[in-house]
Amino acid sequence: MDNRTGESTRVFASHIKQYFASLPLFTVLVLILSWTITLLDVPGRLNSSTAIVSRYLNLSADKVLSHWQAHRLVVYPFASLGFAYSLTNTLLVLPYLASMERKHGTVRLAWTLLILMTFATSVAYVILIGVYSMVSSDMSKYYTFAGLSTWTVGLAVWSAMEEQAEGQSNNRMLFGVIRIPGHIVPHLIIAFYFFLMPDLSLIIHLITAGIAYSYAKNKLPPRLVPTEDTYRHYEQNPWLGRAVNHGRFISVDNTSAYLPIANTSSQHLSADTTTTTPSSSSYTPFSGQGQRLGDA
Repeated sequence: MDNRTGESTRVFASHIKQYFASLPLFTVLVLILSWTITLLDVPGRLNSSTAIVSRYLNLSADKVLSHWQAHRLVVYPFASLGFAYSLTNTLLVLPYLASMERKHGTVRLAWTLLILMTFATSVAYVILIGVYSMVSSDMSKYYTFAGLSTWTVGLAVWSAMEEQAEGQSNNRMLFGVIRIPGHIVPHLIIAFYFFLMPDLSLIIHLITAGIAYSYAKNKLPPRLVPTEDTYRHYEQNPWLGRAVNHGRFISVDNTSAYLPIANTSSQHLSADTTTTTPSSSSYTPFSGQGQRLGDA
């Protein structure tokens, strides 16, 4: 029994090692940065319940509007609410991060997450909370938000919309037992985070979901969505040379994105094939037909 347990442990560890060894570049950088900040916050949380690093990174409408700390609009996903929250976010966002980077490329995923699902989301959130605080005595602008949960929601919506558009079967297994439609998964994730992180999490998650939905449906202004040629131009910039040459980097030209096949072309090919294929109506009998084995 001990030998079997040890062998199972080694196999499991080997699978985990292979999985992390195959992760794309941006996914790895996100994990390293977010967990570095989480671990740096641990001593402060143990001694005084104060996050040493994350308190300067989390998103606060008051800090942005009253103290002009605009950096919070971009860096808050890497801030931490605690070890348990970071672990939960990692388990939920990691599969989406890796699969979407392989599908769309490193630069495109980084742009989409940092510009649309981070900066645009936080700007809309701060404006909404700021206006609401002006017309009411609510303390919402003093609440803080942090973590990768916005990316989890945004990637879940983006992935579900793409799979529907591609006609793929996107059913998911909940706990490996319950089969649920893929388009229900984003709703479950938003509901899960609402109970895990109450207060303002629902507002910012709904904003992210709306932006991700608009992006997947091509309803955002063209200026916010670079073209494929623009992404290729970014990849050729010298300041990205070290990242582009990294073994984990995925170029826009080397992605596994879905390539639709035009129906008109397939019909044309089918028509040509039927006209050029010779008729099979002629009958040629088999030379041995009607004879039994052993007959002379």
